Amino acid sequence: MIYDLINWGKLRKALLYGALLLAALGVHSLVLSHIPVLGVRAAFVPALVVFMAMYEGPVWGCMYGLLAGLLYDGVTGCAVLHTCVLPLLGFAGGFLSQFFLNRRTFACVCVAFAGLLLCSLVEGGRLLLRGDGPWSILWTVLLQSVWGMLPAMAFYFPLRALGRKKPEEL
Repeated sequence: MIYDLINWGKLRKALLYGALLLAALGVHSLVLSHIPVLGVRAAFVPALVVFMAMYEGPVWGCMYGLLAGLLYDGVTGCAVLHTCVLPLLGFAGGFLSQFFLNRRTFACVCVAFAGLLLCSLVEGGRLLLRGDGPWSILWTVLLQSVWGMLPAMAFYFPLRALGRKKPEEL
């Protein structure tokens, strides 16, 4: 009786998204956090939240953003930065795809890059407010966003394939 109330297809889809998110966090923390390019480390988890939100909508994007933010803060050691920012990015990405943008690769990449820029600006905002070399901080934000898009694109295609499937097909 209670089993009839559970949508097993949506639950399987959410678990697959969670598994891809855990794999991405593993790649981030075990591999890419130790490879600096021009002194910048890749941060691509915000782009993955935007990708998930573009295919699942604003509510699920916000939920996946909250989950990713909690896990990402645990991996990076931040207090609550990503837990506050990533649900907003997920909601914004889902809202844009639901009402204004199509779900093609170019639109997803552009919105994800904007999300990476925004998240990097929030991370560097404290230093910008102190006045510690704004041009060097902006250069770091741009490099981190560009370097973060490369591994994010490796996760884009599995996320797109999963996002296009209906829950009944899983």
